[in-house]
Amino acid sequence: MENQPTTLELQEAADPVLLKPTGPELALYILIGFGSFMIFSIGLSLVLPASPLLNIAAQFLLNVFCLGGTAYALGVRRGRISWKSLGLFPPIWNNKWIFLVIGLTLVFLPIRGLLGLLVSLLFEGGFDTIIARSNALTAGQQFTWLNFAVIIIGGGILVPMSEEFYFRGLIHNWFQSRMSYWPRILLSSAIFGMAHFDSPAVVAASFILGIVNAIAYEKSKSLWLSIAIHAFNNTLALSIANLALALPSG
Repeated sequence: MENQPTTLELQEAADPVLLKPTGPELALYILIGFGSFMIFSIGLSLVLPASPLLNIAAQFLLNVFCLGGTAYALGVRRGRISWKSLGLFPPIWNNKWIFLVIGLTLVFLPIRGLLGLLVSLLFEGGFDTIIARSNALTAGQQFTWLNFAVIIIGGGILVPMSEEFYFRGLIHNWFQSRMSYWPRILLSSAIFGMAHFDSPAVVAASFILGIVNAIAYEKSKSLWLSIAIHAFNNTLALSIANLALALPSG
């Protein structure tokens, strides 16, 4: 009769020793993640019909495929991160975090909004890029329940999951393995902010969200908390912007 594996052996097999990412790997993470997203975005823009809903749905799916796919392929598959080390599986979650998620969003969402308006006014002299981004995230300023469902599922749930997996799970962990607390918080958050380079206002607002989520991830040892903060923040902001279109004008 063959020897049965011990509990310790099973635990070690389920939670392998992670390899410290090398210095050049950060450039690889950014090049593959952002590079693939930009290339596919340009390619799709050339072949997709002029449909605001179809275009925004394609952007959401590209975000998941390129960023989430990069985190999985270069992080999990290569032993730099694991589901367990991120607190994803087995899931690390505390029901009391629900109140933390709501509280942080209600405090920082207005702050981020005001900061974005201020940055846009100072650097652009107006709000053109904010308006353009708002139009894109409301499927061309047209409210339908189909538009609303696609935007909330994509931008409110899927994108936060893939971005937290990539920015906190992969990139922040690269900094975490070689820097002290505040430098790694600020630098990884700066990369998260610069990834939203379509608008200076969104860069500034995203930088603040990156700091909040990086701290939440480090304190909780669970990516689920930063995912929840990101998802609730996006869902609330997108719901307000889209449901406002359903209000009768005049």
